[in-house]
Amino acid sequence: MNVMKAIKYIIFLLLIALSWSCKNDFINEIYVEPVAKFSLSPDTAAYQVLSPIQFQNEGTGQTFVVYPGDAGHIYGQLNNNGYATDVSGKFTYFYNTIGTYTAVWVASSIKSNGTIVTAIDSVQIKVIAEDGGLSNFVIPNIYKMTEYSTGPYFSSTGTFVSSDTIVCPIIYEAWATTSTINTIKRGFSPTFNLVSPSTTMYWNNPATGSDIQITSGSTARNVWFINPQTAAGTNVQLQTQLFKVVTVSGYTYTYYASPVVIPTFTSFSVTVGDSTYIAVYNAASIVAADNTITRDGSFYDHFNVNLTLPKGTDLSTLVPIFDVVNNDANLTDGSNLAVSINGVPQTSGASVVDLSSQSVTYDVKMGLLGDPNPNLIQDAQMIVNIKLQ
Repeated sequence: MNVMKAIKYIIFLLLIALSWSCKNDFINEIYVEPVAKFSLSPDTAAYQVLSPIQFQNEGTGQTFVVYPGDAGHIYGQLNNNGYATDVSGKFTYFYNTIGTYTAVWVASSIKSNGTIVTAIDSVQIKVIAEDGGLSNFVIPNIYKMTEYSTGPYFSSTGTFVSSDTIVCPIIYEAWATTSTINTIKRGFSPTFNLVSPSTTMYWNNPATGSDIQITSGSTARNVWFINPQTAAGTNVQLQTQLFKVVTVSGYTYTYYASPVVIPTFTSFSVTVGDSTYIAVYNAASIVAADNTITRDGSFYDHFNVNLTLPKGTDLSTLVPIFDVVNNDANLTDGSNLAVSINGVPQTSGASVVDLSSQSVTYDVKMGLLGDPNPNLIQDAQMIVNIKLQ
């Protein structure tokens, strides 16, 4: 009886082993090495917000999961999840916010011993909204440049230093003047181009906090680039202005337009013996003359500093003293200003300069006072030329 029970038990174990062996054979038979590869349809450089994007398997595996890369669906981040494709390896997704996303495709297979093998592939997906956006921005007719024979107006054409930040260069004369007309210290009607004519542009008035619709070049609404908004005021500061473009799909683009003065030496001097020789800024002329600082006739950010010194002066160890934008406390407190020669920082009244060649170029960089954004910088070159009596 015990022998029969033992035989039956052995047969039972053999049947289990045979069954497990068959199961493993089946798992081994359907196992494929995962290869992560996929395509996108449509295949394009950028995709519209809320437009369908189809992910399609191009590799091998038993299951496929897509991490689109937007909020809550980022591969490798805690508590983020992906989406399983259908049995044909397809998955369709809609992005509801513009941006650039890293979409990750995960292919998986399971071995007979329970081990899960995975492979991943990824692609950058750029999502845009072509029915909106700002393509250029200009503050027109800021200052009439009487130093030119034709008396043209200076207009500040903004430069995009990032996707939402625009730097608008302002010549120093437009700041220094006390005129109620020929100055940046008044309201302006910006001109701009939108990607689509069906979008709407707004200025966020800092005085009230309200968004005010504006039209390119329209005098119905003037925009102030100073704070406080006081015509030709003396105790004012340049201020970044917020603009918004609202698309027909309801998406809002934000832009920050920052007026930054192009820096210039307003005085440059050296002391030889008991005498000090000084060149001063002449905003009314572009003609180079002795002991003057003038703007270059071709470049708004190039200046000529012409200084005459006594014959026999040792030019190899001069210690120049210079003022930038007249040390105007509304433009600079020193923290937003950098002066250098060939990358070497220069300090007024302290740095020794070799002017034996009778010419040297200072690089001057100035940011927007009170704004720590490192992109809000204007550069200028001061070309110092020494003449001996």
